[in-house]
Amino acid sequence: MSWARAAQDGVWLVSEDEPATPTGPAHYDGELIGNLLSLIEQGERAWRELYDELGVVPCEVVYEDLVADGGWEPAIRRVLAHLALDLGDRAVSPPRAIRQANDLNTEWADRYRREAR
Repeated sequence: MSWARAAQDGVWLVSEDEPATPTGPAHYDGELIGNLLSLIEQGERAWRELYDELGVVPCEVVYEDLVADGGWEPAIRRVLAHLALDLGDRAVSPPRAIRQANDLNTEWADRYRREAR
């Protein structure tokens, strides 16, 4: 739930070139998490409706695949293949963004699930 923390502290992207500079402290807010989750679900539905209207088959990329060890390059190659592009033997550059999720995210996710029951 790093997006819930980012909504509070203003840190959406961290890289070697762009260090985290929070605008303030983040705290657990179940209502905010629920609202953001609802917003994400609405967005997902809207994208699927658009794909259906256009007759487009999307290439879905799951965040966890991107951040998994060894997952970045296969995901990038799969997207390129979906677009009928082939890198051949050329290397895929490593991601520039640094994963922000940590134990706090797990704690907030667990707490939100408990409270949502």
